[in-house]
Amino acid sequence: MSNVRSEIWNTFWQFALSIVLYYLPFAGVIVLLVTDSATMETLRDNVVEFYANPDVFEWLILVGYLLIIAVFLGRRYVNLSHGLIKQERVWRFIGLLLLVVVADISIEWSIVDFPAYHNLFPEEWAEALNDDTQITFPNVLNICLLAPIAEEITFRGVLLGGLLRMHCQPWLAILLSAIIFGAIHMSPMTFLGVTIGGVIYGWLFWRTRSILPCIIAHIVNNTSAFAYGVIQECFTGTYKEEYTPNATIDVVVIIIAIPMLFFALQRINKMVPKSININNNK
Repeated sequence: MSNVRSEIWNTFWQFALSIVLYYLPFAGVIVLLVTDSATMETLRDNVVEFYANPDVFEWLILVGYLLIIAVFLGRRYVNLSHGLIKQERVWRFIGLLLLVVVADISIEWSIVDFPAYHNLFPEEWAEALNDDTQITFPNVLNICLLAPIAEEITFRGVLLGGLLRMHCQPWLAILLSAIIFGAIHMSPMTFLGVTIGGVIYGWLFWRTRSILPCIIAHIVNNTSAFAYGVIQECFTGTYKEEYTPNATIDVVVIIIAIPMLFFALQRINKMVPKSININNNK
């Protein structure tokens, strides 16, 4: 019982620490603006002017991600081990992992279209259509590399790993961490798709006892989405304003992707030896 209580505390403070580290650069900027403001009106004007530049957010987010990665990997709160993946089967595993990612991307992207069929979340949908993909150094680095690493450290390494070490049922631990992962993105339109991705990443972590497959899958997912947006804007210009989802295509994609996903997960399940020990990934 004392071990469970200790694990609850460790999981809680490590998860809280990751959130604090993410927002620490933003808090630092606010402190600087407060000290440079004579009145509340001046402070409000300074904050509005400061955050009017989108590059500011990109750099602050970059710093937050780097802090999470440096602290959690540097102090070995989360380890980058290969877990139960046998080295002689690593290339076969990577092939199956890429198949999982392709299926996951297909399902997530198709599900994102569903709210549009019934005119759900119209403001968020319009904002997504009008949002340009910013090709800047911090934005590319954040989306394609740092965000996947930092988020997998937080939600799989810390949160899911902690729940498993508390002897929480694996299916419940995976589901809870995935729901929190979906909710933290604060987007009703993408919540279901992101949560499904969280379930897949969570299963990979639980089955392999390694965060590396989750990081690789997350990187490929984010990079694909970013590259797709860039390519579409470069070659079709105003494609977003003219885009209308096709329910038939989305359903067909999902029907093809689901068997593909389960085939790859089943193969991975057979490839990786059985183990119930999660403590080595602490």
